[in-house]
Amino acid sequence: MNALEIRNLSKRFGKTTALDDVSLIVPKGDLVVLLGPTGAGKTTLQRLVAGLETPDTGQILINGEEVTGLQPNQRPVSMVFESLALYPNLTAYENIAHPMRIQGLAAQDIDAKVTGLADILRVSHILDRKPASFSGGEKQRIAIGRTLAKPAGIYLLDEPLSSLDAVLRSQLRSELKRLLSATGHSIIFATPDYTEALALGDNVNVMMNGRIVQSGSANELYSMPTTTEIAQFVGNPPISLVPGQILPAPGGGIETDLAGLRLGLPQITAASCDGNVLMGIRPEDIRVHKAESAEPGTQTARVIDMEPLGNRTTLILDINGTQLTASVETEENLDALRTVTINLEPSRLHLFSNAGRRLS
Repeated sequence: MNALEIRNLSKRFGKTTALDDVSLIVPKGDLVVLLGPTGAGKTTLQRLVAGLETPDTGQILINGEEVTGLQPNQRPVSMVFESLALYPNLTAYENIAHPMRIQGLAAQDIDAKVTGLADILRVSHILDRKPASFSGGEKQRIAIGRTLAKPAGIYLLDEPLSSLDAVLRSQLRSELKRLLSATGHSIIFATPDYTEALALGDNVNVMMNGRIVQSGSANELYSMPTTTEIAQFVGNPPISLVPGQILPAPGGGIETDLAGLRLGLPQITAASCDGNVLMGIRPEDIRVHKAESAEPGTQTARVIDMEPLGNRTTLILDINGTQLTASVETEENLDALRTVTINLEPSRLHLFSNAGRRLS
C-alpha cells in the first residue's frame, strides 16, 4: 500500500491555475522531492494534501483511504511550514512535544520521542529554552522535530531550509538526510534548490507552472532533461543553449557546427526535427586548455569573464560570437588567461528541437 496517492489534482485561485491535473505516488517509507521554482505549485500541492486548501478536482488518498473531503485535523498529516510557526511561549521541548500531547500519548512515550529526535537533530542542549533565544538553524531543527514527532501517515516539509545561509543549509542538509533515513517516514520534501534535491532524493519530481513535468533521480534529470526549461533549471552553473543546424558530414552521416567546432550526431536526430536544433552544453562538459592549439576537434575561445568559486572557477567564453559557460578546476594564474582552446565530446551534447523538446 502507498503512503500517499494524489490523483489528477487541480486548483485555481481566481484566474490563476496553481495546479493542473497533478498525480503523484509516495510509497511507504520513501522520501519524494518536489523540485521547482517559486510559484511552481509545490506549496499548493502540500497544502491540498494537508487539507488547508480544497482541490477543484481530483482525489487524495492516504494509506489507501480517501481524505479529500476531510478537515486538516482529521488527516494523518504533519507539515513543517516555510515560516516555521514555532510557539514563542513554549520551550523547545514543549514545541516538539505539543502534537503528541494533543493526540494523548503517554508522558513517557512523549519524553522518549522528544529526547530521541533532539539527539538526532543535535538540539538536546536547548530543550529548556524558548524560541527567542534560538539561532536560525536551531529554529529550523526544532520545527522539523515537531513535525516528525507527530504520528502521521505522510510528512510534508515545505522548503524547510530556505531561510538559512549557504553554510548552515549544507550542514543541516546532511543532518536531515541522516534523520529521514533513521525515521523511515513517508515524506514529501519541497525545494527550489537542485543541489538539495540531489543530496536528498532518488525520487525527484520537477514542477513548473502547476504541473509535474519530469520525474526521476536527480542525476537522471541532470543527464536527460526532457525540455530546455528543465535543463536550464537543473544544474549550476546553468546549461548553455546555442541554436544550430544539422549538416551532412564529409565522411557520411550528420553533424552540427558549434561556433566552428564540427560535432558528429546520431543519425536518428535528423528524423526527429526539421534540420534546426538547440544544442545544450553543460559547463563541466567543456574541456578547457590553456595553450592555443590547431588540432582537429578544438577551437580557440576568448575568456571574457570569470568567477572564482573555491575549488572551481566559472568561465564565460566567446567563440566566434557565441557565448558559452565553462566550469574548470581553479588553478594558479588562472585569472591571467585571455585566450584558451576548448573541445567537447559530441556524446555530451544535449539536443532539443526549436520548441524546446529533447530529441532522441
